[in-house]
Amino acid sequence: MANWQIDPSPDTLISGQKTLHLRDAFSQWQFNGGEDFRASALIQKQDPQDFNYFVRSKKLTKAKRPRPVVLGGGAASNSKFDMISLLPIAASSVPNGAVQAVTHVPADNGLDSDKIVIIGIIDDGVNVFNQRFRPDGHATRIEYAWAQDGPAPQNGATVPFGSEMTGAEITSAMDSGKSERELLRQHGFMPAQNQPYMPHVFANASNHGTQIADLAAGADRDDTSTLNTRLITVQMPAFSVMDTSGASLISALHHAAIYVFDRARAMSAHYQKPIPVVLNISFGLTGGARNGQQFLERALRALAIKYRKDMKAIFGANAVPPVVRVVSAGNENIQQLHAIATDTGALDLPVRLQPEDTTPSFLEIWLPESASSAELTITTPSGMVKTISFGGLDAQNPADFDAHILADDPSAPVCRVTLDAPMRAAGQPDAQFWRGVVAFAPTRSIIAGRPAVEAGLWQVSVTAQGSTAKLQAWILRDTPVSGFSSNGRQAYFDDDYRGNASYTASVFDWTGDRAVDDLPNRTSVISRNGAISGLATNSMLRRKNGNPKPGDGPEMDSVSVGAYRWDQPRAAIYSAADNIGNDQAPMVMAMAENSRFVPDIRASGSYSDTGSSLNGTSAAAPIVSRMLAAHIADMAQANYAGFDPKTYLQTLGVAPSRPTSVETASGSGIRAERLRDAGVLLPLPTALKAKVERDNRPKV
Repeated sequence: MANWQIDPSPDTLISGQKTLHLRDAFSQWQFNGGEDFRASALIQKQDPQDFNYFVRSKKLTKAKRPRPVVLGGGAASNSKFDMISLLPIAASSVPNGAVQAVTHVPADNGLDSDKIVIIGIIDDGVNVFNQRFRPDGHATRIEYAWAQDGPAPQNGATVPFGSEMTGAEITSAMDSGKSERELLRQHGFMPAQNQPYMPHVFANASNHGTQIADLAAGADRDDTSTLNTRLITVQMPAFSVMDTSGASLISALHHAAIYVFDRARAMSAHYQKPIPVVLNISFGLTGGARNGQQFLERALRALAIKYRKDMKAIFGANAVPPVVRVVSAGNENIQQLHAIATDTGALDLPVRLQPEDTTPSFLEIWLPESASSAELTITTPSGMVKTISFGGLDAQNPADFDAHILADDPSAPVCRVTLDAPMRAAGQPDAQFWRGVVAFAPTRSIIAGRPAVEAGLWQVSVTAQGSTAKLQAWILRDTPVSGFSSNGRQAYFDDDYRGNASYTASVFDWTGDRAVDDLPNRTSVISRNGAISGLATNSMLRRKNGNPKPGDGPEMDSVSVGAYRWDQPRAAIYSAADNIGNDQAPMVMAMAENSRFVPDIRASGSYSDTGSSLNGTSAAAPIVSRMLAAHIADMAQANYAGFDPKTYLQTLGVAPSRPTSVETASGSGIRAERLRDAGVLLPLPTALKAKVERDNRPKV
């Protein structure tokens, strides 16, 4: 590659007579030369152009309910506050007619309306026909199920895309005598045998969504104790889940949360009771500012506010139901995906791109609001250097994307750089305001004629004039999930001091095992603290005066959940946490592993009467959701106003000892930085003990 050409602001997609301004850095990349992921997922299967659909999301405020709009290929938006992003669904998933409102018709009339609580499960897919969600003699406990990439009915659609089933329809289907696989095909949760190829999660014996739903609300068929715990499930599009970076999940997750609260409104109207909602999100994001201002964090907060306000308006000030958002803290503690400067105003990032990576890699760099200009220098492994300057940064009037393509041919880029202020939330004292996104092409292209980026150690250096705080950066994950195969290989920060004592000390502990925490006097930019999921930082939102600003009341903040091992007990080595000195998460840890030799817990398989194993903070979160839902179901409506989920969880858990030495994989204890002060380890709910706990002795 002899030269890099710079093409400013290639952030539009032209279709016919319309121009779409893509206001999302990841969608920009996918439509401006970085289509390798979408094309490789669809190659020789379906036409990628059939998947050119977009989502327009209005600017979120605490007073308005977000109303996303699905747009056809090339549609335009005139609002500069709209976020336009890719929604990877097929044309057949979008109905022609208008979306109709839903009136709730209960599938089971034997419920105690005073004890109904809703658990919303947003995941890769839940087998809604699994018997774990239907007690003997009753209808299914799943009230609504949405397959976002299912075939849309062209008339009478009740969702903006995909297909929906009500509890009555699910129950009737289960009574038909057909196998669960047949029912999943028939109702759009997996492709029919005579339809074009589409990936799906039910090809495997286990799938993440069914496991999570089982941990949150599954029960044996003769167990009616959870009858009043009702589920609303959302199956996100397979191509969103397959995107190893997770960037394509934003629109899907946003729509899913809107759906859960809409259906909760319909149920509340039917039962004439404000129904509490526990929303479980066991998918995380490795990008985001970690200050409560990530777009989806704001959306979830706005939706919770709106739901509670609606319930207050209908049922009165003393009947505002609890709305608890349970979010997994993330599994990236030891993956070297977070970096923080050792001084203000500059950050040198050693980014290791691995060979034979067929998926894009993304780097997010966050600058403080105080920065008046920025300069970014990229050095390739072979020594080519390019500097890009961003001047005139004004936090009061943040500029739109300033995008640059780096390649010999701008139509075939190997790297793309944008700078924006996606949160547009001034006055945040924790400084993360300006976001730089560096998108790297795959290091191995599987499409003839498309260039590949150079593998090896890339140096990305950033300076910010006027900066009053330390710059931070995160690499987005690049690992397959939900059983989908992928040739993606995770990029990571690498100081490249092989043979150097400081490198060795930063990567390994004194036993030679993998270090799981930062050294007390860290000299490397690589930091394990701060690897927490970008969706788990709601409590860090601040008002302009610096005071905390929880989204919908101090007692209604989101609960982020870490994972611990049962045998010691101690934090799992991958369980992520926040920067030292911050207070957002996790404040509780739930069991997600039995021991280092049996690193998993048990849950349902994809189909009835099968079992599977899983671990991670995504498995810990639904255990907390189950505990909260069970308690809320037994609460009197008069106690809703005083309910604090965090205080309640603290009464259940045990505060761990605070070791004075640095935690290692071979050591014991839980570092204070990996569990918020006053945070607790939670016991297993009694209903899960027999199913989840396993014999701690290794089997031969």
